[in-house]
Amino acid sequence: MSLETLNELRNPETTFYVYRCFQLLNQEYNSGLATILMPFFQLFLIVMTTTCNYAVIRLHAQLPIVALIGLPGISISFLATIYIVFPYGGELHTLSKAFLNIFKRSSMRKYFKSCWHLKIRLGGLFFLQRYTVLKVISLTIYWTMRSMLIIQVD
Repeated sequence: MSLETLNELRNPETTFYVYRCFQLLNQEYNSGLATILMPFFQLFLIVMTTTCNYAVIRLHAQLPIVALIGLPGISISFLATIYIVFPYGGELHTLSKAFLNIFKRSSMRKYFKSCWHLKIRLGGLFFLQRYTVLKVISLTIYWTMRSMLIIQVD
């Protein structure tokens, strides 16, 4: 970046213009993909991780060695995806909140009133937050244990 570009970004009006563009992109994302893609993505990760965990724990005697090595690897990769993707979505909300708090008491109040926090929607009601990853991992553990108790294999 050139020095002129950095100086332009330090201008509060330019900064709020860029933030407002991010808000519009966030709004379009939440109205379109968030109602379809994110719930499906979350459900897919939970179901696949639960299935892999169940198969390794309950069916370890019937599975070949390749499956015993591959299924935990798949489960770990899904959990790593959850652990990487979801905190970034929660961090977006935290950073946008902190950004708006910087300008809360400045002379830029007229711009501040039109701004809201950026959030990534997970469906109709839920937004990604910092601790969403813990909720998803606890759901995975819960459904793995529940399926172990419900499904009987002879």
